[in-house]
Amino acid sequence: MTRQLSVACAAAFLFAATGAGAQTAPLNGYYADPAHPPIGGFWRPAPGQRVVFKVDGKALPPVDANRHQAGFPYKPAWAKVLADRYAADLKGAPYGNPDNSCWPAGPIDDYVLRDDLSGMEVVQTPGRVELVFEYQTTVRWIYADGRPHLKGDELLHTVKGDSIGKWEGGVFVADTIGVRPEMTFGYNLPHSDKAHLVEHFRLVDRDTLRIDVDITDPVALTKPVTATLLYKRADPATITEKICPEENWQKIVGPDLVVRPDPRVKKRYGFDLPPVR
Repeated sequence: MTRQLSVACAAAFLFAATGAGAQTAPLNGYYADPAHPPIGGFWRPAPGQRVVFKVDGKALPPVDANRHQAGFPYKPAWAKVLADRYAADLKGAPYGNPDNSCWPAGPIDDYVLRDDLSGMEVVQTPGRVELVFEYQTTVRWIYADGRPHLKGDELLHTVKGDSIGKWEGGVFVADTIGVRPEMTFGYNLPHSDKAHLVEHFRLVDRDTLRIDVDITDPVALTKPVTATLLYKRADPATITEKICPEENWQKIVGPDLVVRPDPRVKKRYGFDLPPVR
């Protein structure tokens, strides 16, 4: 049998197995869910502004040269936290982002932690979507198998939070609660343990992924905030291991998020947040 005939037979077998109208998955390792649009792939931030935050439908100014974001609708005590963090930045003593001591980022900070072109791999399978971030090579699992959020004592606040997802037409919707309050909305923007994120992943076209995020926090914010991010497909690609800057290794951070640069200093992330009432 000739090579051409072998290929033709294989194609005919595949056609018969999948059916004329069936959607077949692209031949890459990212997409294994033919029932839904292929958001899987390797993505890098699109050129231009990394994220656009909006309040009441109006875009906030982009971050400034110090990576400071203005305009978030914080309640007074939380606005003071942010002002103090940014003042510390300007004095050369930054505080507020656990990444400063090589702690993994939270679910919003993952997208904006670095303004370089660090990418994100989306692995899409039936029942679950995984986000693998190039910077620090951390993984976030979004379960889309019908399970509800964890509740009560079962809901342990974690770095990435408790994420469940579902498809609404061609849009994948991820709902996240239970994020540790030591994490941020990016750019050192604080939040409470009641922060609630709803992300909408949609393909603008084959090579453009748009993520719209609805952000609410009844403890820290006076009104909702939205965030929009754009990514461009970068397939084929291999994730490059990117770890914390070497100077950050000198700090030791424990599982309790207490930073111990030396025996005389113990600083707990979250110590500057307003007290829980």
